[in-house]
Amino acid sequence: MLKRLAYPSLLGLILISLSLGGARANPGLGFLLREQLGNLPGLGWLSPATPIADLGQHRGGTASFEGQVTRHLPLLDGTLYQVTDSSGAIWVQTKATPPEIGQPVAVQATIRHEPILMRGQDIGEAYAEELEHVVKE
Repeated sequence: MLKRLAYPSLLGLILISLSLGGARANPGLGFLLREQLGNLPGLGWLSPATPIADLGQHRGGTASFEGQVTRHLPLLDGTLYQVTDSSGAIWVQTKATPPEIGQPVAVQATIRHEPILMRGQDIGEAYAEELEHVVKE
């Protein structure tokens, strides 16, 4: 009986370690594996998506979120694209080719804040610096 449990458990541990650590050959592979494994029963914690409205709490840290691409804005050295979910929207800065408008995406990013002072109050907003994204099917 121990052998029957050992092989699936070992395979699961290998997949989890690959997904958590990422893959050196393809940087998006780790994120993609976390996304796919997170859909399996009991493994949802691998791919916790933060609601966009709560991303401000992750300022300076890394967060994963999901939504639909709603807008593009070209920059001199990259692109901004807006991701919207049921709780709100956030602009994502990328140097890579952005996903198409209308596509559902999962994004892993560093959350930043751009301060805008008006009469002594910060009315700035959070934005995301993309680490990687996966277009969801």
